[in-house]
Amino acid sequence: MAGLVWKDILVMRKNLRIYTLFLLCYILLGILGVFPLSVSMSVTVVLVMMLPLSAFSYDGQARWERYVGALPLTCGQIVGARYLFTLFLLFITLAVGAVLCVFYSILYPKSWEEGLATLCGALGAGLLIMDIMLPLTYRLGPERARPFLFLVVFLPMIAVFVLSKVGVFSEIGLETVSNQQILLGIISVPFLGLAGFLGSYLVSKRILEKTEG
Repeated sequence: MAGLVWKDILVMRKNLRIYTLFLLCYILLGILGVFPLSVSMSVTVVLVMMLPLSAFSYDGQARWERYVGALPLTCGQIVGARYLFTLFLLFITLAVGAVLCVFYSILYPKSWEEGLATLCGALGAGLLIMDIMLPLTYRLGPERARPFLFLVVFLPMIAVFVLSKVGVFSEIGLETVSNQQILLGIISVPFLGLAGFLGSYLVSKRILEKTEG
């Protein structure tokens, strides 16, 4: 299974170089104060999310499913390798985000709470989106599943905006929640994403078993 993860890394290495250049540019702009930390972290997560989905497209172009089907690998190992690759990318995001938070805390000493909340929120959102998109991609294929990425990303944002405009948050007393409570809630989001990651893996494994069966 480690070989499959390494295969994904090698296949996506050119994309990783290009995305790394983009990230360095956004990090530099963030340090210079052109963009806030939230923008830099959001761009980082969006770029990372595209890599596992792009790996499906490369597999399809190379007819990888025919080759891997001839190998002594179970569906659980094949799916698990893609999920491990996704976790590998998210850990890279965590490392980059931690470096960004350190830089911002040095430049703006009072912004460490914002940096921590942004990092946890971005990682949690990335995990939750992958929890949904990976099974969809196994079920529909990369091309048919790609439009759902925009729905998964933008529908919650639109819902939050609409609910805030109609005053739902004020009615349930959300506006009275302290900053510390909000920070604790945001920190818990990555753990929710990790919990859903296991369920997402089991769903994807089942889908691949039915496809090959």
